[in-house]
Amino acid sequence: MNLEDRRRLERWALYLSLSLAGISVLFSVFYQSQMFYTAFKAVLTFLIMFAVCRIVIAIWDKVSPGPEPEKIKTTMDVLEKDLADQGIKVTYRPLDLNERRPGQLNMDALAMPDLDKQVNAVRTMMNEDEAKE
Repeated sequence: MNLEDRRRLERWALYLSLSLAGISVLFSVFYQSQMFYTAFKAVLTFLIMFAVCRIVIAIWDKVSPGPEPEKIKTTMDVLEKDLADQGIKVTYRPLDLNERRPGQLNMDALAMPDLDKQVNAVRTMMNEDEAKE
């Protein structure tokens, strides 16, 4: 949150606290409380509400995401700039999704066993669990 937004929130916290203190005074006058108690309630209401608002603003500052950076420089950007400074042109080739790469799973080898084998495996596991009990 930038400084302008924070000041605007603090100004609204002040307005809210003053409004609640005014409402507290109105209720105290309506119920014919003594002047000392009316002033005490107004000050206490203002302080508590303003403190709660400041705490909420502080929590929001900690939790809220920061401003988005214009562009995050990656290692590739830095390497690309260094290579461009040396006069080497960097070209990219389109990604071929069917191309085999090291560490890639062979999806053909991951065939699931037929239904009978799966049912027998589940029955075996259930029998082992019952035997343990």
